[in-house]
Amino acid sequence: ESGEPSSGPTPIDPSHAVAVLTQLAQMYRDGSRTDLAVLVGERRFEVHGCVLMCGSEFMRTQLQTGVGAGSMRELRLPAMSARAFELIVECLYTGVLGSIDASNVMELLEASRRLQVGVAEAQCCEWLAKHLDSSNAMVVWESARRLGCEAVQAKAWPVVGRHLQEIARQEA
Repeated sequence: ESGEPSSGPTPIDPSHAVAVLTQLAQMYRDGSRTDLAVLVGERRFEVHGCVLMCGSEFMRTQLQTGVGAGSMRELRLPAMSARAFELIVECLYTGVLGSIDASNVMELLEASRRLQVGVAEAQCCEWLAKHLDSSNAMVVWESARRLGCEAVQAKAWPVVGRHLQEIARQEA
């Protein structure tokens, strides 16, 4: 009661956290109160810098170095598909990486690793682990090795081993 600040962090009420994140996601969809424009190819994404900084180590580093000036800052991301970035941004606002399928999972994994978005990377790895079979195990293992995704490599390697003869026939 001395007016001194309490020591240690105040616990966060999960229902409040969900409510705030839900509001931020709606503000993103409405384009309301955004403070950062991210340019990916020809697309411009107006986002809340604080949301990207909280979920992406890459974005935190970029934005802490003082990108842009004025009320709306801009950041250009070369060599990434706008669709992959769009899905990753949605994931940063919702915690869910939607629309993962065989046609985009490796692109999403690579983008999430590049942007250092752990929640998106984990969901890509989980999707790959669920969909491993003899037809894709070698490609998944090689891609995971290239990207440094040890968890995916570890799951793909036994599948490669179990189906080595079948994989060799497919490669020939």
